[in-house]
Amino acid sequence: MPSLLLTGATGLVGTRLLPRLVEAGFDCRALVRSDAELPVGVTAVRGDLSAPESLAGVAEGIDVVVHGDDLTAEAVEE
Repeated sequence: MPSLLLTGATGLVGTRLLPRLVEAGFDCRALVRSDAELPVGVTAVRGDLSAPESLAGVAEGIDVVVHGDDLTAEAVEE
């Protein structure tokens, strides 16, 4: 199965989607800003979408990125 990085993994949609991705057999990483309770088998990756410098390397080795966070470039610029 492909490796997958999910942004917004601890949000409303992410907390429901992540367990299903794991059940489907994806090798999952979750982008988190701080410690978070994640399903067994999910690797937490520290980063903050509003701080691009914190994202260096987070998608290294990842086949698919699912953007489940509600943060957009417009929101960061405001």
